[in-house]
Amino acid sequence: MKRKKDISSLQYSNCLSGEELLKYKTGTLSESLRKRIFHHLNVDNCKRCRDIILLIEPDIPPPDMGIRKEHTERIKRKPIIRKKRKAPKLIESGQIWTVNIPEDENILPPVLVIDPGSGERSGENIIRVMPLSFDTEFQVENETLLLDRSNPLGYPVLVEIFNERPMIAEHLDECRGKITRKQSEIINTSRSRFI
Repeated sequence: MKRKKDISSLQYSNCLSGEELLKYKTGTLSESLRKRIFHHLNVDNCKRCRDIILLIEPDIPPPDMGIRKEHTERIKRKPIIRKKRKAPKLIESGQIWTVNIPEDENILPPVLVIDPGSGERSGENIIRVMPLSFDTEFQVENETLLLDRSNPLGYPVLVEIFNERPMIAEHLDECRGKITRKQSEIINTSRSRFI
């Protein structure tokens, strides 16, 4: 099941207004803006904007669809404030953590701790983790395991059992909670079968 985005979501910050889409459809835009909109519709494949452009007719005003250009501009200007959670004293097996590697430009997925090493969050402690994937439709028996929305993240994720790896403990960012004992047992059983 695909989650619906909130209309104030930052994921809409690159979306277009109904007026812009109407001008695109009628051909009354500069070449650079036409290229940007074409890219947004066909390369980024924005479902929201593609749905709107199909509804637009030159003599009918564009639909509101719950988002206005001034609203998206306000979202773009608004700073993102992250409230840090209090970190536990020790790293434990079964905890789900977000990851922060400063030199890495990519957004890294959260991880599930399998072996906490010494339990310290330091550069000397090497732990073992399994990345968590948002592509929940790619389940493979004994290689991945689906955690439903009852996990500490609050949305379904796949545990990548096949992708277990070492990691420096100081790269853990924020602990989101711990999976249940039953979930840990299922993961350990699948891990044993995979190995």
